[in-house]
Amino acid sequence: MFERSIAIEPNRSALSNLGTLYFGEKRFADAATMFERALDEDDSRYLTWGNLGYAYKFGPAPEKAEACFRKAVELAETLRESEPRDWWVLTDLAAYYAMLGDLEMGLMLIEQVVAEQQQEPQLIAHIAETFEDLDDRERALVWVANAFDAGVTPSRFENRPTLRELVADDRYQQLVQEKTDYS
Repeated sequence: MFERSIAIEPNRSALSNLGTLYFGEKRFADAATMFERALDEDDSRYLTWGNLGYAYKFGPAPEKAEACFRKAVELAETLRESEPRDWWVLTDLAAYYAMLGDLEMGLMLIEQVVAEQQQEPQLIAHIAETFEDLDDRERALVWVANAFDAGVTPSRFENRPTLRELVADDRYQQLVQEKTDYS
């Protein structure tokens, strides 16, 4: 439907959503193209820059990913100034800093989010992913378990390219088995 919508009238939202769907299908080059087109429509959204960074990182142009993550950080930091308690922005920022190799800043940001006792299932899952990005497997696994307890399914983690090693970890597999046993 997004493809049809874009054929009729391209717009940032449809282009970005289609890019996200392509990314989920591991069609990274197609995802990058959609995110690039979305940025042609509106280059002010940090999420689109971050998504393009991930598409490049896992797809056609890993050497371009860093510049996209830097732009995502720049835009998200501006947003953080006006919305310092936007937990999604802080979690995204922590992940982008991790992608840029600034684990200290990423950890500082994710700690702010964790301190607020998050309850929203998808945010809990994003925290788990961010801890993995920050090379903290132990805490990633704790938050995966929290996400499962909140109702997040294993597919949320298993479809993320940044989580390949986490998903392969025997401890993750044990958490999935425990979830299956209780379901």
